[in-house]
Amino acid sequence: WGQYKNLSGMIAAPAPAQAVLADTARDYAISGIPSVVLYAQEAGGRRFFSEDGSALDAAEAQRMQAQLDALNALDMLPIVVLFDPAEACRLRDAGAYAAAAGLFYQTFSKANYFLPCVTERCDDPGWEDAPKMVRAAAASIRALNAKQPVAAGGVKPQTNAALLEGRSGVNVLMARVPTLNSIAPDAKVPVIEVVDAGDVSAEAL
Repeated sequence: WGQYKNLSGMIAAPAPAQAVLADTARDYAISGIPSVVLYAQEAGGRRFFSEDGSALDAAEAQRMQAQLDALNALDMLPIVVLFDPAEACRLRDAGAYAAAAGLFYQTFSKANYFLPCVTERCDDPGWEDAPKMVRAAAASIRALNAKQPVAAGGVKPQTNAALLEGRSGVNVLMARVPTLNSIAPDAKVPVIEVVDAGDVSAEAL
């Protein structure tokens, strides 16, 4: 993780289909792209976590392990987005999100390094109380490893302020945004903005 502590200017690519991840990631690494964004949950996909956050789907966990192994073997940093706001992916309550985040970290951090992002879509209307959920999940990860950076975020300044206030476990802002530089530049923590490649010109990077 040490080589990635300065996140400024980082370009991350979306993960391709599972079957070609290792080959495609090799091309990414040769091109100088140091990171790939992975999603544990996907709307319409199989449920990664049980509703109470106490268990992982075995097949989905195997898929994630293979992806992390492929990227780490190339010295790339996986950024893992844990939770999706879609109703099909939703867990029971903030306690379930905390349990799921801790379980994910315990399961995969023993053999792999990655940056966990609780969610990059805190402003989505699917979250009833995103800051509460995110802070609970981040605290669960930081309780296991106080030095582990944890990301989360939204576009609205008030959302990000709520995530960072007090003794929050969130210390990297990461959000899905319409264009680069949508998050206020005066943030006191590193910022990762997730944008569609088609919306970013070469001059903007």
